[in-house]
Amino acid sequence: MSPGPKILSHWKRAVGSEIIWKARANPMKQVVPLLIAWLLLAATSARANSYASGPPLVKAPAPEDVFAFASDPPCPTPRQNPPLEPSRVLLQEDFMRFLQDGVIEPDPSAIANVSDGNWCRGYFFTNDGTPYWWALWSRHLLSIGTGDRGCLLRLRHSEVKSVPAPMDSEDLPPLTKPPEEKDLFAFVTDLYPSTGGAFPLSKKNLRHFLREGKHVVFQSRSEFYDIASSQRFTPSPELAKRISEFIAPVDGSLCLNELDLHCEGALVTRDRHIYFWKLLGDTALELTSPTGEKCILLLPEKFPIQAPSLR
Repeated sequence: MSPGPKILSHWKRAVGSEIIWKARANPMKQVVPLLIAWLLLAATSARANSYASGPPLVKAPAPEDVFAFASDPPCPTPRQNPPLEPSRVLLQEDFMRFLQDGVIEPDPSAIANVSDGNWCRGYFFTNDGTPYWWALWSRHLLSIGTGDRGCLLRLRHSEVKSVPAPMDSEDLPPLTKPPEEKDLFAFVTDLYPSTGGAFPLSKKNLRHFLREGKHVVFQSRSEFYDIASSQRFTPSPELAKRISEFIAPVDGSLCLNELDLHCEGALVTRDRHIYFWKLLGDTALELTSPTGEKCILLLPEKFPIQAPSLR
């Protein structure tokens, strides 16, 4: 599946131009979320569809430095004819070949028009807990980055291929054993989503969910979406003041999905397992494994979400 123009546009990595670009793409739908994105976006992390704005990485981590690796969870594929292409994932041994044999590609424009149906992305963490994003652009080209730094790696004498990871749209495999607070080793927030704006979750908030959240699994996707869509987020007084001229929160709370606001990322446990997390509201955190198993952690009562960094 090709990354498409939205993914390519994120390689600019300039917040102002990103917002202008997205507003042109769909001005009526995007204008409010993008104004909020302008307020919320904090350059403390980058995602696999982002281009690093800081100094380039001059050296990639060595294979022995990798603590844990994962591709993004597969997206459910609707049942239809003709069938849609499923999500794809990169095997860890193929990823390691880039770290072992890849050379740094100095030209960032090398990603243009290289898609060959192998696009996929994910995270890896090093032994010291540093989070990195990665994206496979083609059989020969992989991008990696951490913070505002990144680079392209090219395989000159070999190639890798991602593999299909189909998931039926009717399936919802349960995540029966979510990580606990004592398991947490490191985590990262994705502050550059494909659309809309994003804000970070504090380590204190994440630990509270892992410690106090009630583990809820679901029998169907409709049951999951019913609970997920009912969640509300209460912004801090500082945040509410900053966005009050653009939206009017109902009863002091917001629906993150309706505003295209995101608070999500990945965590890694001490036993090297990566999970993808997403804040659904004041009392709900979604957890997903790399193979698509899913659950929600529900808090018995509101726990204040710490104010995000603003700039």
